[in-house]
Amino acid sequence: MTEHFMSYGNVAERLGITPGALGSATLPEPDVYVGSTRGWRTETIDAWILARPGSGVGAGRPRTPKPIAGRTLAHGATWEPMSLAKTRQAVTAIANAAGPKHASLIWFLATTGARLGEACQLTVGDIVEDAGLVNLPAGKTRAHQSSVPRDVLDMLDLTRNADVPLFPSATGGHLQSDNWRVRVFNPAADTAGFPQLRVANLRQTALVWEAAGIMWSKEQ
Repeated sequence: MTEHFMSYGNVAERLGITPGALGSATLPEPDVYVGSTRGWRTETIDAWILARPGSGVGAGRPRTPKPIAGRTLAHGATWEPMSLAKTRQAVTAIANAAGPKHASLIWFLATTGARLGEACQLTVGDIVEDAGLVNLPAGKTRAHQSSVPRDVLDMLDLTRNADVPLFPSATGGHLQSDNWRVRVFNPAADTAGFPQLRVANLRQTALVWEAAGIMWSKEQ
């Protein structure tokens, strides 16, 4: 059976940058040499993309993930890059552990690339349902739009008034991000068997698959 490998140019294309811009990156060890030409398996590059330092997200430039760094466990293990199937399994398990009230926010973060602080500021009116988009507020980056998968949109109650928080607290106001992280997400990750996963990894998940040219969702 013929095995295909990615060239240097293929790696640059997968990241959405020019080969020249890739010159400053420290690439993983090649999986094969053809003469002096290097080649990599797709899974090697995808794992490297998941772990490599990035420049964050902003409109008009390639989106690349920051390093994956999880909560350190007692035995010193940290979050490791996963396949798309394993990623979906982890997010599904954590969303289920968090319960229906919080599952929509977890899937939203994992598929849109939004920061938790940004998501907590959103109102129903920030969703452009027909276009499958969300208007994210300015924060660490300038205001920009991000795609929202249809199955994630279906989890949101968009029948409410436009000025109502998209992800409301128990009192109906905006969620406090730090409280939600400590009281909801971390316990859910522990219960689901992924104690090394942090909220930031959800955003990184979305950026990783976007950098790989994959629009992923709950079902596909």
